[in-house]
Amino acid sequence: MAQSKGTMIIAALVLAVAVGSLGFWFYQKQKAETARTAAITDGLSLANDAQSKILKYYFDHNEFPSTNAEAGIPRPESFQIKALKSITVKKGGQLWLHFNDKSGVDNGTVVLIPVMDINSGKLWDCKTNSFPEIKKCCDCEFTDKF
Repeated sequence: MAQSKGTMIIAALVLAVAVGSLGFWFYQKQKAETARTAAITDGLSLANDAQSKILKYYFDHNEFPSTNAEAGIPRPESFQIKALKSITVKKGGQLWLHFNDKSGVDNGTVVLIPVMDINSGKLWDCKTNSFPEIKKCCDCEFTDKF
């Protein structure tokens, strides 16, 4: 009987360690997911000023800028903050955000595309092929087509 009591105690300890480890693993996973989501959201927030300047350029010139210089924003690499590597203006006023590994995807990309649908109030489409979870925090489509 003493041996079975000892076995039960050991089994209970092993179970407690396993449950504790699983809980800690889940906590770490959630913490990492929250950090990645925050990194992506921070990058999108930094893009707000560039979006405003692209729209201003459009209203002043009746066409979208094709470069950061035309839009009046700093060079792409000057946006290296936290998980963001760069913000680049491309043809048609597209705004490309490139992220580093802190976002969860090294070289991850989010593309903001001006749509200028004044009737619906929608000014931008958002597309990504890197962050399927982006729907949780933003109105952004996960696609491999830009």
